[in-house]
Amino acid sequence: MSFGLRLARRDDVDELIFLRDEAATWLRKKGSDQWASTWRGDADHRRRLLAGIDLCATWMVMWRGQPVATVTVYDKDHPGIWRRAPHGHEPALYLHRLIVSRRIDGCRGLGGRILDWAIACAELGGAGWLRVDVWTTNTGLHDYYKGKGFVPAGLIPMDVLDGLGWADYPSRALFQRKLAPRKDPEFVMDEAAAGQLWDQMVSNI
Repeated sequence: MSFGLRLARRDDVDELIFLRDEAATWLRKKGSDQWASTWRGDADHRRRLLAGIDLCATWMVMWRGQPVATVTVYDKDHPGIWRRAPHGHEPALYLHRLIVSRRIDGCRGLGGRILDWAIACAELGGAGWLRVDVWTTNTGLHDYYKGKGFVPAGLIPMDVLDGLGWADYPSRALFQRKLAPRKDPEFVMDEAAAGQLWDQMVSNI
């Protein structure tokens, strides 16, 4: 199967919500409470999705014109939840909302390929870490990231969350993977360069 990659557009927001809701249903069947309810409500969730799109940070993986996965990738720890974690101030790429559809059998393993792509982008950009904050109670997802070379970096301290007004934030578990940065001054994580890297790495899986 050949998968394409592009930046998400504002008119993709309903597809992003569908992917999340589909994943929530799958997780619920596996006994996880992740995304059982929308943190801060549906309207705020939509606002945050649109903010990621407007920052050109949200990506869609496409197959035959259909979105089958998404990930949001920032080059900065925008809310500051990593500032007290080990190596928290070192350059990193930050993952959010990595979701793979279960509608198509050929998507199996696609999440790992997305991680490979994010690692390559981070290293070419000179980042030494790939980081993700994970749903606190989803230990199965914790094990998944450990299996992909990530190590636990503790929990977001409650005083940090209190300072953000996020005392109810459900994704406190921090994981990071050490990278081997090889900064390419010509690499910019825009749709053309990142999409070309994707095509080189994972388009034919």
